[in-house]
Amino acid sequence: MSFRVPAFCALPLVALLALVVSPRTAPAEAPDRPALAVRRPGPGEARPAPQPRAADASELPVVEAPREAELPALVRVAPPLLSAFTPRVASTLRTVAGRVDRRDDVFAVMGGSSSVSRAFMGCFAGREWDLARFTDELGPTVAFFGEGNAAGQSPYRRGRASQAARVGWSLRNVLSGRPSRILREVRAISPRYALVLFGGNDVEGRNPRVWGRRLETALRQLTEAGVIPIVGATLPRTDVDFMDAWAQRYNVVSRGIAAAWGVPYVDYYDAIAGLPGRGLARDGVHPNVYVVGGRGRGCILSDAGLRHGHNVRNLLTLRALEASRRVVAGAPAPAREDPPLTGAGTPEDPVRLSTLPFATRWTSEDF
Repeated sequence: MSFRVPAFCALPLVALLALVVSPRTAPAEAPDRPALAVRRPGPGEARPAPQPRAADASELPVVEAPREAELPALVRVAPPLLSAFTPRVASTLRTVAGRVDRRDDVFAVMGGSSSVSRAFMGCFAGREWDLARFTDELGPTVAFFGEGNAAGQSPYRRGRASQAARVGWSLRNVLSGRPSRILREVRAISPRYALVLFGGNDVEGRNPRVWGRRLETALRQLTEAGVIPIVGATLPRTDVDFMDAWAQRYNVVSRGIAAAWGVPYVDYYDAIAGLPGRGLARDGVHPNVYVVGGRGRGCILSDAGLRHGHNVRNLLTLRALEASRRVVAGAPAPAREDPPLTGAGTPEDPVRLSTLPFATRWTSEDF
């Protein structure tokens, strides 16, 4: 009988080394022993025979350890802002899309306050947007989803209350209920894609393990329902110093899970962290937006606009949707496949990695 155990790992080099170095443990206390009575031999009594002396380490024979087979160099690769659409990813997206008939020109938005803001994608529903130098690249995608019917309106519009996006919500909120709020939103608008934009509120729990389990549950519910998840990174934090470090830990987990599941990942963190003010509003939590004439213009993708958090998020989100819809429609995967893993995964023949970060999913059937 076989059982499926989904697993993932997304380990930085320090964590990888930690796996092969045994932790120090305190020495065990010696058990209590009864005192020994020692009697000297009397006159005429034979002395006990001397016991053999333990061999000194310097006297032990030198045995040459077997030479390891030459291993490939381990290289740390800077992950891209938008994960690569390899043949494996393209195959995964087409498999998911083939499970249930959904609206190919509709996407769902699932997340907290930064996802329900009109500055995030909502401005593409009107006329206050400008793709600037990205018009040829992204214009067809904006028009394609503009024709979508999400319960009677464009998927860009934020006027309709999503059942999976609300101010203050975390993954715990959208996974609650039977069916979950995620599946209720899927049933309401039948989207082909779902922007999974959690982490800003989840990080308050400071428990990446629970976060990872919940994210995998969300991805499983979406993919089984024929919806392609596009996972977004948690944004930087400047309100409390230590919270930014937790946001980065959560992003290591979310990137690894997305890679293991073979779904797109958008690194909003690195994309806006280098902007003025780290791309954040004064509260140090939510992304800022380009302002023209006293009004926010999150869909202006000019050079001036792309100095602001929401504007950069919108650009990357459009690129993720554009790449996803093309490969689902049958276009060749734009990125080449990663080198195949070698090794059987046993102590005698371990799996050999060539790059970090690394993530995959295994089941009992793989061994």
